[in-house]
Amino acid sequence: MIRRMGKVVRILVNFLIGMLLLASCTQETGSVAFRAPEILSAEAELLWKAATLHGSLSDGRVERCGFLFENAQGEWVAMPSALQDRRFEATVEGLAPGSTYRFLAFAEAGESRILTDTLAFTAREAQPSDPIDVEDPAFLAYLLSLYDRDRNGEISFAEAGRIRSVSISPTNRYNLQSLQGIEYMPELEVIDCWGEWYGRKDTPIDSPYWYVGPFKEAWDDCWGPIGTLQRLDVSRNPKLRRLAVENNSALGDIQGSLDLSGNPLLEE
Repeated sequence: MIRRMGKVVRILVNFLIGMLLLASCTQETGSVAFRAPEILSAEAELLWKAATLHGSLSDGRVERCGFLFENAQGEWVAMPSALQDRRFEATVEGLAPGSTYRFLAFAEAGESRILTDTLAFTAREAQPSDPIDVEDPAFLAYLLSLYDRDRNGEISFAEAGRIRSVSISPTNRYNLQSLQGIEYMPELEVIDCWGEWYGRKDTPIDSPYWYVGPFKEAWDDCWGPIGTLQRLDVSRNPKLRRLAVENNSALGDIQGSLDLSGNPLLEE
């Protein structure tokens, strides 16, 4: 439903839109008296932890257009948008799944401003095809080298759900800072940051364990103050049975400082 700007948000919108003088919707209106075009649609396309806001106009002659988005702190943030074929969009990220967010679209030409009603959407939960978050590029490179089954450059929730081992040997030289991302691996059984990598490299990708192994039992020759792992959280890996990360000097005695209360199957 489209309406003229209401009293409640008039001051806020005047201020925010006034800050958008350099926005990209800069089509020639042809006249100072030209009125802002009608906003035909405003909707949100939901992604995991993100949403793309879409809007469309009845006419391409507009000076400024975009969205106002209410963030988690209750602050309305102006999001100027570029106009293309009478359509405009903007992306918001860092959304909390299950939380509800509000937004509205605006268009301005001359002294005329049009604003939609306030709209809302609820950020959706992850789907099997969505990519997991992996903050360390080195860890992502390791995962992609072994577990990117469809070779699309991402590790999906479905792919992460099959991973049972994270084994980084000295010969891999990944220099990991973080293993963030293992929280999306509920079947993970083994974390080995420096165990030597032995065994065949032709293990079928659809094998039950889907990793190269077995692991070397004598660890002394690969321990030492050479690890770079900065932090580790295994609280979401209830099937973990093997954990070998003692050689990461940046953390000191990392294993002694970990909360392992959620890992009842841990053997080492």
